[in-house]
Amino acid sequence: WITGNVDQIIDTWDADGDVHRNELIVVDDVDGLERLEFGVGEVTIDLTDTEFIGDAELRIAMDAGQLTVIVPDDVRVRADVDLGVVNRPGVDAEGIDVTGTYGPSLADADGYVRVSLDVGEVVIEEGN
Repeated sequence: WITGNVDQIIDTWDADGDVHRNELIVVDDVDGLERLEFGVGEVTIDLTDTEFIGDAELRIAMDAGQLTVIVPDDVRVRADVDLGVVNRPGVDAEGIDVTGTYGPSLADADGYVRVSLDVGEVVIEEGN
């Protein structure tokens, strides 16, 4: 289903001594992979070297926290946040029912990533 896995798990502690788990996931191939789902936390998904085959679409869903998606410039991203912020190169939007898109048009894109987050922040970054 997926070649790629959790590359790093970094635990951090806040001033109250609470542990926060931060995950970095590197995805090499989306063939057969339809959806990644997360609960609460900070997650970074690196799709920089991901091979999108045909009209492959990857859906990423998270309940709450910060979700960073790193994509190559030939992949289209749509982010929907129920309450929070969408940060993408050159444009930030925040509020209720926020939608942000980044990348080439669907017709010109080599892949499509659809991100949904209930509460928090989606950060879209361009990889190499």
